[in-house]
Amino acid sequence: MTANEDLDLIRRIVSGDEQALAALHARHERQILNFLYRMVGQREMAEELTSDVFFRVWRKAALYDPARGAFTTWLYQVAGNVARNRLESHARRPRPEALSAEDRLPAPDGQPVDGLMRTEDCNHLRAAMLELKPKDRMILVLRHFEGRSTSEIAGIAGVPEGTVKSRVHYALQRLKRALSPDPDQPLVRS
Repeated sequence: MTANEDLDLIRRIVSGDEQALAALHARHERQILNFLYRMVGQREMAEELTSDVFFRVWRKAALYDPARGAFTTWLYQVAGNVARNRLESHARRPRPEALSAEDRLPAPDGQPVDGLMRTEDCNHLRAAMLELKPKDRMILVLRHFEGRSTSEIAGIAGVPEGTVKSRVHYALQRLKRALSPDPDQPLVRS
């Protein structure tokens, strides 16, 4: 499916076509679920938030303006806002759960992310990521897990590209301090 097909689906959603929403959901659900899972660290919450995202798409589809960017940029903006609102509304940040087989979400290509997701290092990384502020976590997830470009992240976060670069830098420094007893040591162990 192309960007033009996404735009067609959005137009149909604006006119009340529930089948168009189902098609859009089928196309983007896995990516949004993975993104939200990395943001909140809990599968059940990520699933709930994914539903919230597509409910907002249904209610606010008329607000999408293709002149301002790609549909996926807008969709990730909605998802990021939903995640940040949830995280900021809780007095405490969620703690990572023990990873079960169902928590190992498939990668975008549909293959399970098995090996890394079962390691102690991954649990430590998840815990450290959850200690970051939601805006910093979102930028790191988009950059290092989703592989988004600086310009895409800027569009999603609604900030200039220079801000994205500085947030990535400082968030990585905070993550490095959280992961390493000696912050001068590299993040990757040899």
